[in-house]
Amino acid sequence: MRSVVALAFLLAAGPAIAQTPLTGSTGEPTTNTPPLAGTAVAPGPAAGPGEASAPTRGGTRAAHARGDHAPRTRHPLAERFNEADTDHDGSLTLSEARAAKMGEVVRDFGLIDKDKKGTVTLEQIQEFRRERRAARAADEGREAGGQAGASH
Repeated sequence: MRSVVALAFLLAAGPAIAQTPLTGSTGEPTTNTPPLAGTAVAPGPAAGPGEASAPTRGGTRAAHARGDHAPRTRHPLAERFNEADTDHDGSLTLSEARAAKMGEVVRDFGLIDKDKKGTVTLEQIQEFRRERRAARAADEGREAGGQAGASH
């Protein structure tokens, strides 16, 4: 019964929600796709009379630049490693990796730290990534081979 009521509410509210413009904290429309080149951009809430609002690539990047729920931009591994290595000893502890939000390293720390020293080096992380890629490629090769054999 509750699911019927919830479904009815969603169906009734759907058109209103669909027509609600998405705006960021600055009042600028948010979108995941930039306008096509040469396309006029309609004035938005932040634009004055007769002004067109400036198109934003990605829409929420202005919010990201301000630090509002900004995902980490992709830095090369060595750069992220050096930033995370706060004691500059050439290795990361699990807490250093957590503080730097290095999700892959945190998640797989026990697998990367093969010698169980409680720290991982840049080389160990790179080797782990190479091994993981090779294993994935081997799995994909087996799957492709199994599918080819199944079709004959």
